[in-house]
Amino acid sequence: MCASAVGGVKAVLGGYAALNILFGVLSFLVLEDDSKAGASAEPLRGADIFEILKMPAIWLLTLVVISSYCFHLASTYLTPYFTNVIGATAVLSGALAVVRNYIAQMAGAPFGSAMAQKTGSSAFTVACGFIAMAVGIGVVAVLPSDSGMMVPLVIFMIISAVSIYVIRGIYFAIIGECGIPLRLTGTAIGIVSVIGFTPDIFVSPVCGALLDRYEGAQGYRYIFIMMLAVAVIGLISAWSLYFMSKKKKEGDLSGQREASHSLSVCRADIFLDSRHLLF
Repeated sequence: MCASAVGGVKAVLGGYAALNILFGVLSFLVLEDDSKAGASAEPLRGADIFEILKMPAIWLLTLVVISSYCFHLASTYLTPYFTNVIGATAVLSGALAVVRNYIAQMAGAPFGSAMAQKTGSSAFTVACGFIAMAVGIGVVAVLPSDSGMMVPLVIFMIISAVSIYVIRGIYFAIIGECGIPLRLTGTAIGIVSVIGFTPDIFVSPVCGALLDRYEGAQGYRYIFIMMLAVAVIGLISAWSLYFMSKKKKEGDLSGQREASHSLSVCRADIFLDSRHLLF
């Protein structure tokens, strides 16, 4: 590696380190200390972990995280696909990589948040994201691998890329919709994250093995089929979470109606008793 390249890498690492220090200092100065605010924190118990592990919603959410992260990691192979198979220039492939990693993130995350607020359900929004993701990569998988298909390939690649960040921006919000107690939220997110981000271990080796065994477009096509499969798994999991949260919401509304009815009956009884006392 030449001296200029080494200097560039050092500059990038130094910038990352400086930003971490800066945000650490800002967090210390700006964020409120819970202990000073009078908030009481219960210590984590082993029983809490077992309580979380027994919740079906946690395992469904873990599948959502694993599916979306598998898709995200495998989508990095779209850049060499466009360069080595479709015949795109290195400049175009680099631009597409920027769109996929950064522009899609800036568009997808706010859109997912706005959609979740409008629909009132993060789980429903995540399910819609998986549908768009599956459609996008499914079309990429079946379209012919030639330069004449460049425009539709780019369009559906962008659709799948935006869908990734629609999902990743809000999937932890599902925890609050499925009846997981607030005191266990942090622990639940930690458990889901430990399992959900394990694709870092196996996605790249699997994709590399497919490309080694199947040369050219065929290897990439198998990667896209794998991405389609994980999108379907994520869709099923998110849809199950949506119905679970919907059932919980209906149960809460039913409980509120019963409580309101009981309160009305109680007030009526008090009124009648007071009339008897007066007359």
